[in-house]
Amino acid sequence: MDYYADAIPEPTTILGVRLRPLSLGHVLLLHRVRSSFVTPDEPLTIHDLALSVLICSLSHRDGLSIFDHKHLDRLFARWHWKLTRPRWIVVGKRRTVDYVAKSAEFAEYIKRHSDIPRYSYNPADFRDSGGPGVQIVKCTLMRDLHIPEAELMDRPWKLCLWDFVTLKVLAGHIRFVDDVALENAMAVADRLADKLKEAK
Repeated sequence: MDYYADAIPEPTTILGVRLRPLSLGHVLLLHRVRSSFVTPDEPLTIHDLALSVLICSLSHRDGLSIFDHKHLDRLFARWHWKLTRPRWIVVGKRRTVDYVAKSAEFAEYIKRHSDIPRYSYNPADFRDSGGPGVQIVKCTLMRDLHIPEAELMDRPWKLCLWDFVTLKVLAGHIRFVDDVALENAMAVADRLADKLKEAK
């Protein structure tokens, strides 16, 4: 994994909307609206894609404020129409929006901004906290890095994960796994598996 690329991610545009880097606050809001992109048991719909894109295009504070909008139904209806109408006008031509492809793009955006750095640990030392992971990360960063909650809500989620894992590494609970060393080990394991198959 590339820490520097994770800390300053490439910009993402989906359905013509520029998304902010996925933040801790976005993760909370997406779970709150039960977005299928973070809640796999929920069915994926066009409405879900439109709402998820809206949330991730805003700061956490602006995302929260839309739920207090006095004409919320009208706001969502306009936004949904803007993003998911069947055809866009592009230089005098009509083209169909591929919802499946756009949903896959958004799912990739979520995955890219949520991959946790590779680490290893002693299974004997493992303790299941039992709480939501996002809450554990949030409270750990507030306690150990003294980041105010309001600031933390707009902090890139991937950077939060790097900080969380790094704190665990510094405390000696886990250690980073070198990606190159891991890939080399997997290649050796694959070669051994092939030799065992040939020997049978």
